[in-house]
Order: sequence, then C-alpha cells, then structure tokens
Amino acid sequence: MQTQKKTVVTVTHDVEFVAECNPRVVLMKDGKIVADGEGKEILTNPTMLELSSIVLPQIAQVFNKLAPLGFPKDVIDIYEAKQIILKTKEKAL
Repeated sequence: MQTQKKTVVTVTHDVEFVAECNPRVVLMKDGKIVADGEGKEILTNPTMLELSSIVLPQIAQVFNKLAPLGFPKDVIDIYEAKQIILKTKEKAL
C-alpha cells in the first residue's frame, strides 16, 4: 500500500491481528487518543494498554514472562519470536 500511496484505517480490539500487521497504532479511550506510535512500542507497554482496557498480545505475554531469563520484552511478531528462540537454542548447544 505504501508504494501506491494509500492508507488503510482499521478499527479493532483484536490485538493479535494488530500485532501481526505491526502498523502504526493509535490507542484510544472514551474517544480520546491516549497513545500513537509503532505497534511494537505500544503493544508491548502494559501500562499504556491498560488505559484502554486492552491486554498484551499473547506473544508479548510470553516474552514478558521470559524477560528474567534475558529475552527481550518488546516482541509482538511471531517470526521474530521464532528467530530469537532458535538463536537462543543454538547458543545453548
């Protein structure tokens, strides 16, 4: 779409869908914007998401639990998650 200079606006509460697309995210509450930025930045920030009663995407929840083991907290892309896990596995061998 960017090469065609077109914009698509999607309104959804489905954070899994948004995480897959990883677009610019505008987070709203009661009709007011509470956050505006990259999907990765907003969808991995529990405090920001709580403002709009939105939960972390599942992959972000997993990586938040793995953070004490040295994994990054800002993962929302399943393919990035796979690469991080495989890289960690290789280092362990």
